[in-house]
Amino acid sequence: MPKQMHICIAVAIVCQAMTIRTMAEVTTYTNEAAYMTALTANGFVPVHEGFEDDAVWGAVRSTIPGGPQSAPSVTNLGITWTSSSANNGVSTSMGAARSGQWGFYSLPHGDYANGITDGWRGTAAQPLVAIGGWVRTNTPFAALIVFLDGNEQNPFDFDGDNILGTGGHRFFGVIETSGFSAFDFRETEGTIGDQKLIFGDDFTFAVGGVIQDCNENGMVDAFDITSGASTDCNNNVIPDECEIDESSQAPGGPFFCTEQCASDCNDNGLLDACEVTMADPYASGALSPIGNGSPQGFTIPSAPQTLGNVVMSFTAHANLGGGPDHISVSINGTSVGTVFGPDGSDCPETGPDEAELIVPMATFNDAVNGGDAVIDLVASAEVDPEGCDQPTFVTVDVLLFVPSAADTNENGIPDECECPADVTGDGDVGFGDILAIIGAWGPCAGACPEDLSGNGSVDFADILAVIGAWGPCA
Repeated sequence: MPKQMHICIAVAIVCQAMTIRTMAEVTTYTNEAAYMTALTANGFVPVHEGFEDDAVWGAVRSTIPGGPQSAPSVTNLGITWTSSSANNGVSTSMGAARSGQWGFYSLPHGDYANGITDGWRGTAAQPLVAIGGWVRTNTPFAALIVFLDGNEQNPFDFDGDNILGTGGHRFFGVIETSGFSAFDFRETEGTIGDQKLIFGDDFTFAVGGVIQDCNENGMVDAFDITSGASTDCNNNVIPDECEIDESSQAPGGPFFCTEQCASDCNDNGLLDACEVTMADPYASGALSPIGNGSPQGFTIPSAPQTLGNVVMSFTAHANLGGGPDHISVSINGTSVGTVFGPDGSDCPETGPDEAELIVPMATFNDAVNGGDAVIDLVASAEVDPEGCDQPTFVTVDVLLFVPSAADTNENGIPDECECPADVTGDGDVGFGDILAIIGAWGPCAGACPEDLSGNGSVDFADILAVIGAWGPCA
């Protein structure tokens, strides 16, 4: 495991025995300066989320040229952001921004058919002690509440000072020093006939207890990753240098792991788990027509289990220019999000609309479960399948991640760290391995460790591989 340390900020406090002083009760704020002062005075390290990191948020950028793009969830800085409704996704747009280019929102806004108004949830990998951010509406007048750990019956309404009008973004913050793992920002005034939309930006949160600073550089690990100071190839919010044994002399050091370290068997400074995967693309081609009453589908037969999040890229030529127009996407009946929508185009003349969804690895693998991946694309009621002069269509490209050429036997270990020609496993490449290959001669059926060349058949190429590796395994 990587090392842990506390970060203490000495502002009119004393940090004794590596313990952070806490307040005694929940406090709410509508003034960001007061909120930030309270964080500092209590020794909490603020972490900022502005939704600007394209490496993390780039897949959910909704723009007029590119159309709306959403995902069921996005994880950054140790927080997983989702919509308040499990049926919706999350997105970013320029119009939602308070600073920078991008702000955050639920897409679609709310799930009024199921009694859920507009809003979003953040779920933290480590307990939080504070959350605050700026929220605005473009459908005044709206109102905001915040509740923690799903406790919707006991929300914070900021003593009634929670109205969102025409004045742009307003700040709302909560400090709860006993800790919480999830927070919801929820609009309360919208109805199915008078929907209220909210947008957020510039959130600041603080993690309670032990602050993760595995590389002891005085910065929260999540910030190291999002700033680019550290890599996180397996997306587990731990800098890669903190997963490799501290004694390693591999390039890219120093390293900081002291126990339960990740494997880097070839000492190249890269986690083995990140070396042994490669992209596996699938493309539907044009599916036509697309619209209300004309759903489309694409099947990946016997889809492999993916070793990483699935990237789904879409193009469409259809009348997707209305606010509610969208295409819902599901895999074997499991909803994974919507694409196009408010920023879509009506029969675009300069090329099809484009959109992208990121499907979490577990969601995809659970939905497929070793069988076919049946992707259903269903347009909303407003989309006319014959609404363009040219035929309407949608395409979907699917990017899975499967074992790479660095792991031909698909066991999660780079081949250079193994002795694959030792078919018998006795630690020596010799006549026993020649005999094992002869005994398995012919086309492979299922697992085929004797196919050393990886050509799908046990043949002379594999005998040559044994001869080339003759002798004791290194």
